[in-house]
This record gives sequence, C-alpha cells and structure tokens, in this order.
Amino acid sequence: MIFPYSKQPKQPWHYKLLAKSVNHPVYSDFLPPVLLNYSSEIKFTNKKNIVCSPILSSSLNSRSSGTCPIVSFQEIKLFEKEKFGNTQHCLAGISEGVFDSHFKNRISPEFSKNPNSKYLDKGTKESKVLLVGNGRWIANDYDSVYDKKTGRYKNITKKILEGYSPLEFDFDLLPYMLRGQLPVIKIGNEIFLQNLVNYMMGDHSLIEIRSRNIEFRPINLKKVQQKGKMLKLLNLGIPILSVLLIGMAIQYLRKYRYAKK
Repeated sequence: MIFPYSKQPKQPWHYKLLAKSVNHPVYSDFLPPVLLNYSSEIKFTNKKNIVCSPILSSSLNSRSSGTCPIVSFQEIKLFEKEKFGNTQHCLAGISEGVFDSHFKNRISPEFSKNPNSKYLDKGTKESKVLLVGNGRWIANDYDSVYDKKTGRYKNITKKILEGYSPLEFDFDLLPYMLRGQLPVIKIGNEIFLQNLVNYMMGDHSLIEIRSRNIEFRPINLKKVQQKGKMLKLLNLGIPILSVLLIGMAIQYLRKYRYAKK
C-alpha cells in the first residue's frame, strides 16, 4: 500500500474480502459475511452430469489483480465504476454429481482390468466437492503438540485472545474493537463451516434453522408523535369498553331469560 507524503510510502496492507452469499441453500444473505484473506477467483469447467453452483461471491465493485499488487490512496480519486466492470467474482463453489476417477486413462490396463485391484473409472454414487478460493478461512486457535510423556499428540489452545474465536472475529481488527475504536462486527466463517458440513452430509434441517431471519418492524415515530395520545386512549379504552358491553349484554340476557320463568 502506498501512503502519500509519508517517510516510508510503501507499507504492507492486509487484503481482506468479506464474501457475500449467492442464492444457495448453504448460506443466506441474513448471515454475517465470510472473511477470506487473499482469496482467488474460482471458475468452473463444464462437464456432463456435474452440477456446479457458486456459494460465495464478491461485490459488484470488485476486480481481480495479480500477485502482490501495489495499491494507492490516489486510486480513490480516480475511481471509475466502469473500470471494475460491474461484475461479481465467484469465491467459493460446490460441484455435485458422479465424478470420474483422477486416474482414468492414466494407468496401465493390466492394473485397471485386474479384478483384485477393484479399480473404478468413475464413482458409483453422487458426491459433492467443495472449493474455496482461500485456505485460511477455516483456521482456528487450536494446535497439535507432541507430548513426550504419553507419546501422543494432544490439542491445545493458542490463547491468542481468550474467549474469542478466529472463526467469529477478525483477529487483526479485534484489538481495536475491544478498545472501542471500531464497532464490534462478527464474521460468519463458523456458521458457514457448520452449514457446509450439514449440506455435504445431506442434513438441511439445521441449515434452515441457522438461516432463519427475524424481521423487526419498527414503530413509525412520526405517527407516534402526531397521534400518540389518541392511540394510547384507543388501546386502553377499547378493551375496557368491550368488557363492559359484554358484561351488560350477559346481564340483560340473564334478566330477560329468568323474568319469563
């Protein structure tokens, strides 16, 4: 990143993407965006019996660049929407169907036709393959350490920031959030991972629960200021009048009924 009028104009810059949801059951627009550091674009190839669907994408104001691009604040002044092409880039997708073997037409017929090898040139059932343009989106704060006493590996927590998960918060910005310099914003990497596991296993019930949206209907403040007193009187008076009228009607019917007898 180039900072004009600075002693050291070139500074390292964290290139982060907050991926948006595409119309796919795995992830919903109501959930937080997924953080992808230095993500790459994904392009699918057309194959028979394979259905490819994008899951996450960039915004319309985005464009691809090479490795380690030089970015300057001066580009904000020269911003042109046409320069970005008004297109979205696919950042995560999933392929579904019956896949051919990676070793098809690559091994000798002696091995492939041997019944003892049990070689299959394609799958027998439909399966799913996930591809994300960034490999660190799933990184967590757990590490595997070898224990000399037991002779086994054990999982330990790195304890970078206790009580916070890197799948829920951006650890580069979290210290500023805790000091109140930035608003506390969560990322959706953990929910995205959970939904992916459920979708790959064929369980869609939990995905629908996590993606459920609660709509809040705010009160019209202008109407409250203009007609607030009248609305309060109606809310208090109508129930009381209804109870009185029903009670009087019941009393009248009882008198009318027993007066005849």
